[in-house]
Amino acid sequence: MSRRKRASRVSILDRGADAVAVLAALSNSQAMIEFDLSGDILNANESFCRALGYELRAIVGKHHSMFVESAYTSCTAKKIATRATARFFSMTH
Repeated sequence: MSRRKRASRVSILDRGADAVAVLAALSNSQAMIEFDLSGDILNANESFCRALGYELRAIVGKHHSMFVESAYTSCTAKKIATRATARFFSMTH
C-alpha cells in the first residue's frame, strides 16, 4: 500500500495534535457544550454561554436537559450512554 493511501486512512481521531487543532478551531467559530454520559455538563465555550445567556459557572454540573425541550427529557441516561457508545464505536471502527 502506498504511503499516500495509508495516510488517507488515518482518521482525525488518530492524529492527536491535529484533532486538538480542529477542536480549537471549531470552538472559536461554534457554540459548543461538553457533557458526560450521564448528561451532566462538564464545560461550554464562551460562544455557547453568550448565545444562551448563561455564565459557565451557572451551568457546569447541571444536567443538559435544562437546554432541551421537555419532549426530549424523557430520554434516560442509559439511552444516552448507549447512543454515545454506538456513535463512538462506529466512528472509530
